[in-house]
Amino acid sequence: MAAVQPAGPLPRMMTLECFAVFAVMVEGHAEGLPTAERSVSEKITKQYRAKYGQVYKYRPKPEQWDNGGYVLTPTKVFAWDVRGFPRTVTRYRF
Repeated sequence: MAAVQPAGPLPRMMTLECFAVFAVMVEGHAEGLPTAERSVSEKITKQYRAKYGQVYKYRPKPEQWDNGGYVLTPTKVFAWDVRGFPRTVTRYRF
């Protein structure tokens, strides 16, 4: 996922992802993860390399998640076709 950032001092988080002409924004609660299991960090690394490795030369190593990260539990998801924004926005609540 791109641009995962804490949304202020409360344990909330949001991320935005674009796929060609489609966009998805996820809002939710953030929980600190003290460490990631090696099998999980290897999956994360593989996904980052596939998405960002060719164009941006970003190839993280599994050790990057040894000190943890965040888990995002969605509360709201917005999805839209950018060609028809704002009338194409769909909202999902959990």
